[in-house]
Amino acid sequence: MLAEIASWAKSGGVIYSECGGFMYLCEELIDLAGQSHTMAGVFPATVRMQRSLARLGYRQPRLLCDCLWGRAGEVLHGHEFHYSTVERMNPDVETLYQLADGRTEGFKVGNAVGGYIHLHFGRSGGNVDAFYNYVKLVKEQRMRERKE
Repeated sequence: MLAEIASWAKSGGVIYSECGGFMYLCEELIDLAGQSHTMAGVFPATVRMQRSLARLGYRQPRLLCDCLWGRAGEVLHGHEFHYSTVERMNPDVETLYQLADGRTEGFKVGNAVGGYIHLHFGRSGGNVDAFYNYVKLVKEQRMRERKE
């Protein structure tokens, strides 16, 4: 499964992952005993589990650029609740949004996007439309490439 998901991402397939799904897509997960586990490798990152809560609360990430969720400057809505942290992330990885505390989130590699924020679209249906249009565009591009 890890290899199939990595292959899908590498081929340009669209993936959106939150929290545990994001962790699954990283290169490495370090558990509470300090043991390293190889993950899918989509994101060049290591995440580490910890015994105490790392983050908890509502968030309003602001889009840094035009992307699969909408236009630069738009505000999304979501929350964080996790017991792990990103210990290492390649600094060249693009981030799509910024939080009020200055952190950036929404890591993007190819058409794979992931992070800890659990987004909620009840107040911003236009973001769902933007995502649908993004996936549709990627699908059309992939079909054209296969025909060439």
